[in-house]
Amino acid sequence: MKKITRLLPVLLGLSAMNLAVVFASSPNAEAKPRPQTSASAWVGTWSCNNDGWPNVQVQFKDHYGSVVGKIGNDAWALQQRNYDPSIDPPTGRKDHVLPLWVPSNGTQWFLAMHTRNNNYASGFSRWDGSVFGLTCKRQ
Repeated sequence: MKKITRLLPVLLGLSAMNLAVVFASSPNAEAKPRPQTSASAWVGTWSCNNDGWPNVQVQFKDHYGSVVGKIGNDAWALQQRNYDPSIDPPTGRKDHVLPLWVPSNGTQWFLAMHTRNNNYASGFSRWDGSVFGLTCKRQ
């Protein structure tokens, strides 16, 4: 019995080390690049709440591979913009984010599509130097 209890930590250590080697060399353990979310993934009507104001309907449309949006009855008021690290949150993944701006008043929107349920998106709007919470649900 003494020999077994002395060898047990050694055996367990080797088992754990062997498992670590197996998992580390597994092709599934490597990070795979995720494809960019296409503009078509955002297409449709969304109900968006900006800072607790009454929800507004936003219609997103694919315009030659870029997203444009219509807020309520306004003309195509939202336009996709490039990710800007000076105003957008840092992220290593840009495969599910949608930076937008409203040309008429300079408001910046930043939405991240939920990865487990793409019918939801959350983020913020930035207007006149202030940041406001933003949530959207696909209709």
